[in-house]
Amino acid sequence: MEGRPVSRSATPTPADTSALAEHLIHRALLSGMTCGHCENAMRSAIALDDARMREAIDEAGYEPTGRL
Repeated sequence: MEGRPVSRSATPTPADTSALAEHLIHRALLSGMTCGHCENAMRSAIALDDARMREAIDEAGYEPTGRL
């Protein structure tokens, strides 16, 4: 499987952030975590504000349910 290159700059690019968000969401859903846990994991791991976090979730193809 060929992956896309990830920037190693000090400040993550939008592509890096989206790729990380997608990875975190995918792992959270596979492990049985609910969307609420997923959102908290994303906030702490990549420190996104609410608007950017929702955008990353949407871009990854998921919809938060608000369940805890």
